[in-house]
Amino acid sequence: MLSPVDSYATLTTTTIIVILTTLSFCAAVRYRRGRRRLPLPPGPRKLPIVGNLFDIPSTFQWKAYAKWAKEFDSDIIHLSVCGTSIIVLSSLEATDMLLEKRIYSDRPRFPMLNELMGWDWNIGLMKYGMRTQRRLLQETLNSKKIQQYEEVELAGARKLLERLLHSPERWEEHVRQMAGELIMAVTYGIQVLPSHDPYIATAHEAVRSLSTASLPGRFLVDTFPILKFIPRWMPGAEFKRQAEKWTKVARDMIELPFAETKRQMECGTAPPSVCANSLDALLDPTQEPLYYNENQIKHVAGALFVGGADTTVYAISNFILAMIWYPEVQKKAQAEIDAVIGRRLPEFADRKETPYVMAVVLEVLRWKTVGPLALPRSVTEDDQYRGYRIPAGSVVLGNAWAILHDERLYPDPYTFKPERFLLNGKLNPEVRSPDMVFGFGRRRCPGKPLALSSVWITIVSMLAAYDIGKAVDENGGGVIEPTYENTPGSITGPVAFKCSFKARSKEVVALVQKVEDLSVSSNLCSNLAVINLNIISQCNMLSLDYTNIPSATFAAVAIILVSAVYAFQSRVSRRPELPLPPGPRKLPVVGNLFDVPPTFQFKKFTQWSKEYNSDILHLNVVGTSMIVLSSFEATDDLLERRSAIYSDRHRFPMVNELMGWHFNIGLMKYGIKYTFLPSVFQLTGPNDLRRRMVGRLLVEALSDSQVVSGNSRMAGELTIAVAYGIKVLSSDDRYLALANEAAHSFSLGIIPGAYLVDTFPSLKYIPSWMPGAGFKRKAKTWSKLSRQFLESPFAETKRQMDLGIAPPSFSSEGLQALENADKKELYFKELHVKQSAAAVFVGGVDTTVSALNTFILAMILFPEVQKKAQAVIDSHTEGKVLPTFADEPSLPYITAVAKESMRWENVAPLILPHLLTEEDEYRGYRLPAGSIVFGNAWAILHDEKMYPDPHNFKPERFLLNGKINPAIRSPDTVFGFGRRYVRCPGKHMALSSIWITIASILATYDIVKTVDENGNLIEPTHEYISGAISGPVPFRCTFKPRSKEALALIKGAHKGD
Repeated sequence: MLSPVDSYATLTTTTIIVILTTLSFCAAVRYRRGRRRLPLPPGPRKLPIVGNLFDIPSTFQWKAYAKWAKEFDSDIIHLSVCGTSIIVLSSLEATDMLLEKRIYSDRPRFPMLNELMGWDWNIGLMKYGMRTQRRLLQETLNSKKIQQYEEVELAGARKLLERLLHSPERWEEHVRQMAGELIMAVTYGIQVLPSHDPYIATAHEAVRSLSTASLPGRFLVDTFPILKFIPRWMPGAEFKRQAEKWTKVARDMIELPFAETKRQMECGTAPPSVCANSLDALLDPTQEPLYYNENQIKHVAGALFVGGADTTVYAISNFILAMIWYPEVQKKAQAEIDAVIGRRLPEFADRKETPYVMAVVLEVLRWKTVGPLALPRSVTEDDQYRGYRIPAGSVVLGNAWAILHDERLYPDPYTFKPERFLLNGKLNPEVRSPDMVFGFGRRRCPGKPLALSSVWITIVSMLAAYDIGKAVDENGGGVIEPTYENTPGSITGPVAFKCSFKARSKEVVALVQKVEDLSVSSNLCSNLAVINLNIISQCNMLSLDYTNIPSATFAAVAIILVSAVYAFQSRVSRRPELPLPPGPRKLPVVGNLFDVPPTFQFKKFTQWSKEYNSDILHLNVVGTSMIVLSSFEATDDLLERRSAIYSDRHRFPMVNELMGWHFNIGLMKYGIKYTFLPSVFQLTGPNDLRRRMVGRLLVEALSDSQVVSGNSRMAGELTIAVAYGIKVLSSDDRYLALANEAAHSFSLGIIPGAYLVDTFPSLKYIPSWMPGAGFKRKAKTWSKLSRQFLESPFAETKRQMDLGIAPPSFSSEGLQALENADKKELYFKELHVKQSAAAVFVGGVDTTVSALNTFILAMILFPEVQKKAQAVIDSHTEGKVLPTFADEPSLPYITAVAKESMRWENVAPLILPHLLTEEDEYRGYRLPAGSIVFGNAWAILHDEKMYPDPHNFKPERFLLNGKINPAIRSPDTVFGFGRRYVRCPGKHMALSSIWITIASILATYDIVKTVDENGNLIEPTHEYISGAISGPVPFRCTFKPRSKEALALIKGAHKGD
């Protein structure tokens, strides 16, 4: 028997062995996993622990990042600072792919700015998801709304000319005053002091602190947030003492002007402004509760104030510096102004007629970038790009300076050349606008339209009135050369320099002086008006009797007010209205009602687009405007970038109100949110489930070698399994039949113009027995289908759950999550799950089937593509195994075939219509509020500029050097545009299912034409079914096993099911 000491020794030894073995095993696993992981992007060598902490300069980081990008020959580089990954993107391609097309919209923590300096109210620094503030900003600063501030911008530019006439040496002070006056008037409606205004001074100081503190690595507390807890008196805690000073400045900047606007509103003297308008709507008792509150208005106003304070000043300063260094550009711009405008000062109506001046504005934004490094983003989950691993939690920086000085985009980038933006005297749409200075993706600054308009009117006014040149020293000696250096910070501008402003002629001096006289008169009138309003408000507060005030005073005030209103209305009525986009001639009353065909509308729209040489068309059907977009550029600009006002849906009387499809999220008004809908993005269908279903398809093709195109079992089986967990028993399964019938009725009911009730919704009230009410009788039959489609499979899932036999599915997981829900909310949440499951089901059947049938038709008509694809698969698998999902990266040609199958005869040629919620302007055209907007996917995917020889099936168009070419736009418009695009829950399931099915069929079968009883080949038709979801008319073809080995693969594909 062992003694206690021996037992302890044995136990200790055993424990040590177990611990060492476990640690060794963990280290081996970690090492093995590390070897399998993708590499990080290239970057400078990292030191232990601190990484690149000492490599990143404290100022002008963007230049160091650009230098590293060239050194490592990579537009994506990786840095590490004390364990925090930093990803820097230095090309348009990388920022477009990651910051625009992927969800890289979160922000890092910003301990210094948000937690110590109190900037957590700023929408630009908030974590992603601040929809209320962003919506309020977008509604306030859209292209239509900012037109109401053009008078303020014009007045500010004219005042600047006046001040430059009297004291040109103080030009920087005058520019800052002008920018401050504009942003204060627009945001708060406050008239600032002529000089040394406290609001402007506070804003300038606040922006300067923001610019300093937002630079990555500027303060160590951003790397080690725990440092924020050290006492302010400790050595090294200078950042905390500085933060306290800056906190007061930030608080004053957001609180003081907002309080002044509220005070003016109480007195009844507040002019229109972002704050006053929003507060008025909020306090209006006749309106329903709004989506925002007073605090959010204050925060949005503060963000607008800070965003427009120094950026405009630096942009104008860069312009002045450019005119000094490049006098030939100044002369050319002035020549254009003189030719177009003549002997008057510029106005906003001249903007379209002065393309060279607009090019100067764009070059000013590009040449010396005001925001060289976009505010950092945060990656919320691990990602992969170009074979590099981007770790979750990485800080991502868009190097706007490097992009705007990329020689491939902008040759000779360090020279000021407005001509780079022009072609044949007009702005060249092929040259990328330098709007990345406003940020990237969803976090792009919504104040861009206001900034561009204010910079344009200031620049064109200065060019029209003054010659800008180098300053001369006081002794009349040599010329003072301006510096080329910039100030450090995230918002940067030229170091202070001297220059001269000389009036171009005596006529200019007279025009500026006339503006000065009008300005004095205007100020006097506005001051009198404010005095009168204050008197009246004081009378109200003191309950004075108005009868004691002389009637002559009231008469005079009334006459002045009526005259002012009349003059304003006259001016507005004389303002020319922008034209509508081109389109076919409209008949009285009915418009284009008889022009729009009942079927294949997309082809007619494409024909009109070519006929009118325009990718944006306007139609009118009995008073309803229809806008048709037929290019990627137009759909990107409107449905993607302006999605805030283009994401709503039309009423759909036939489909929603008569056929009962109101449950479909794709048809709902914008803003409908579902609690469990995000879960569907994870439920893309298990790979083994899809492999089994593809295997069953291969076996069925073997037993019936003459396959009739249109068999939807596989697609339906997968979709119903994902949505409901129901196993399909046969090809005539009742749920599949129900889905096919319901989807077919939906496709017919949604066609634009197919039913007059969509144009005249009141027709839905006529009795079904009346002549001409056939649509109501059809709708009644179809509504039964939609109701059964919604209820039956969902009820089956619930039954299986009650029995404890329900497999995982979207419905079962959603219902399972409801077990602990509040009983009051249970019904509504269950309804959400039911409706979302139906949307998944209907969206995944016909679209996948149509795409696969198109692929089969293409293989018959283009046998050379089939042979090439089969050769690619054979070289990879050697004919011994079926392709798997893991083979997709190694089979780019098959991916190209799948893409071409979606492009050649696309499943959804006309995307479900969007509704424009407020009037908009695009390319000089007016787009009326309430317009129905169509994305013509068929026209886009058959655009010869994007896809040469578009009517031929050519997978090679998507390849470059044997790999998928990222420069060729993917044809996934079938899933929609804009915010409606990301809501399609079946995209990834459909794409992966199509790929594995195509790869499996090509690996095992030759698809050939069918032979009739007499031995003659049956030519398949190339005709397609008209509808919202389109597919080939049913045709016959033959599937022949390619070899004995292929036959063995087919027979073994379905084992174990």
